[in-house]
Amino acid sequence: MQLTLEKVLTFDCLNKAVPLTNKKGLSKRVTSIMIMEAPDVENWAHAGVMILSSYFALQHLSDKELQQLFKKMRDLNVAAFVLKTDRLIADVPTNIIDYCSRFNVPLIQIPKETQYETILLEVMRALLNQNLSLLDIYHKAHNRFTRLALTEPTLEETLEVLKSLIHQPVTLINELTKDTFSTDPELADFYVTEMKPLNKKHYMNFDYTRCSVNYETMPDQKTSSILTATIPNVNGVPYQLVIHEQDGLIADEAYMAIENAISFLQMELLKHYALSQNDLTYRNEILSDLLNNRTENREEFLQKAAVLKLDPSKSYQVIVFTFKNILRHLDTLQKQLFQFRVYFLEQLAGKNLRFAYQVRKDKIVLIMEQTIDQAALKDVLESNLALSKKITKTEELKINGSISMSGSLFDLPDRYNQAQDIQRAIELFGKSNQLYTYADIGVFQLFLKSANAHELQHYIPEKLLSLHQQNPDLTETLKVFLDTTQNFKLTGDKLFVHPKTVRYRINKIKELTGIDFFDPEELLQYNIGLRLLSIMPADN
Repeated sequence: MQLTLEKVLTFDCLNKAVPLTNKKGLSKRVTSIMIMEAPDVENWAHAGVMILSSYFALQHLSDKELQQLFKKMRDLNVAAFVLKTDRLIADVPTNIIDYCSRFNVPLIQIPKETQYETILLEVMRALLNQNLSLLDIYHKAHNRFTRLALTEPTLEETLEVLKSLIHQPVTLINELTKDTFSTDPELADFYVTEMKPLNKKHYMNFDYTRCSVNYETMPDQKTSSILTATIPNVNGVPYQLVIHEQDGLIADEAYMAIENAISFLQMELLKHYALSQNDLTYRNEILSDLLNNRTENREEFLQKAAVLKLDPSKSYQVIVFTFKNILRHLDTLQKQLFQFRVYFLEQLAGKNLRFAYQVRKDKIVLIMEQTIDQAALKDVLESNLALSKKITKTEELKINGSISMSGSLFDLPDRYNQAQDIQRAIELFGKSNQLYTYADIGVFQLFLKSANAHELQHYIPEKLLSLHQQNPDLTETLKVFLDTTQNFKLTGDKLFVHPKTVRYRINKIKELTGIDFFDPEELLQYNIGLRLLSIMPADN
């Protein structure tokens, strides 16, 4: 389909043209034609252009300047340099022939009777016909995909249509989860040995890369070629369209179908995303009703549980993951956070764990059927968190996880409270990137129950409570001092004060409370009391 220099030389207007350089340059593609008025080709020439010249623009150039001129033509990938003789020169200068040969610029000689106007018209007519043909192919492909849209096709059906249009196998890859859809599954598993981005042509709206690959299912086969294009996707999950060039490199007309297919797949993926988000919103609300006991009666509870495919005969536990530093990175991490959630949940589902989930901006909540013990579940969740962070490049994200005890379906509100209590305990301990079970928080189970929140002051030493009410700054200093195992320098570093200031404050605390820093039992009471102060209701 593309117009080559060899094809141009068959035109009647060039029947007296004589190629003066290596014939392998005749395969170069011709995209336009221009008459040279000045030697500053870097300002007006481009890849694929045929340059016509009568030598007028070259006659005053030195040999060095001529050499530089043809080197620039090589760098610009000029299709050919066509030089008319018998007007200003009788023969083509040997240095021009040498430079064209050296820099692989096809050199064509034409006699003076060959008219520029005729050459221009024939070449431009051929280019116009070529573009009209491509446009016709594009519209036929567009109509094919438009009719396909009315059938609500699957991704596999869409790929089959593309294959029928370009007569090459096609694969679609989810770059995040590595899920593949392929017209020829035996070609879906390959590894890339070399890649090179394609120069964008005027009919290309998307970026393409040609890769050398080896197929895992055909280890003895020689290296093959594929063409790839990334499909922009609104949800940030990248998809890659792969054309397996089994029958030769993709021709220009095939790109018309590929361009249509990419646009169509982009819209289909957007539609799937919108539907999944609607479904997620609906399921989020149902799950929230179950966890917060917002149902009128037992029958309604069971109806909503059935929507989430929760079996009342099974035992369940509630797992909560909270993203602690999400606000600081929200703008830069938004797409990666979506990818993290998608990958994390899909990997969990692949472990044969049965669960329903709720997704919020800063939280993931799971209602998980108990199929393995808590130690094994904790191992699975921790490894999946680490892998998901690595794959989605969200290692800086701080995630705290909490696993409730198991219970019946009707215990879900209580188990959700347990998971939230664990989250509060992790905060009290000053931890991050931790995954705790209810048993892990030990004695704090007693203090963290919301029903006991207003009674917390009864568990706090009276002198510590008084210190907190009258000198909250001293309370903070005491907490940091105990957390750093009574290290004055580390306490000063954390509070941004001098160690002498810390020592003064500690002496003041001793004076006000009489605390004995060498009594482990007393220190234990103060440590617990300091943590309880942070969760005590504000009006206390």
